[in-house]
Amino acid sequence: DEVGSYIQGAAMGGALLFGGLLATASSANASILASSRINFAMGRDRIVTPALNEIHPKYGTPYRAIGITGGLILLFIVIGDLTLLSGAASGLHLIIYGLLNLALIVMRYVNPEEYTPDFVVPLYPLMPILGVVLSFALLVFVAV
Repeated sequence: DEVGSYIQGAAMGGALLFGGLLATASSANASILASSRINFAMGRDRIVTPALNEIHPKYGTPYRAIGITGGLILLFIVIGDLTLLSGAASGLHLIIYGLLNLALIVMRYVNPEEYTPDFVVPLYPLMPILGVVLSFALLVFVAV
């Protein structure tokens, strides 16, 4: 917002602020849905109650898992320190991205029979290696 205002005036600052808010809302929505899938899988594997697996008849979503995840997020926002929560979320995202790149390398190396990817990674294995290294290197800046 401040940089946009400084360079192009108030209109650009407002546009950047609005774009940032849209990106934050989109990211939050994706995180809630991804987290609810974890709860759903844990219910399927009977790690937690299978009642989490109930699918909404109209929308076809695990509505209980989504509700519990959303409720926990709201609880942490209300009682938690937002700076700490945002730092932890950023750090966990970087860890997940690093581990996903590492998993790609391992799966391509092990090459199990049932693993038949439909995509080609450009400059493999350089790009996933860079993904691992840079994701974990960025953790230093999140911790500051």
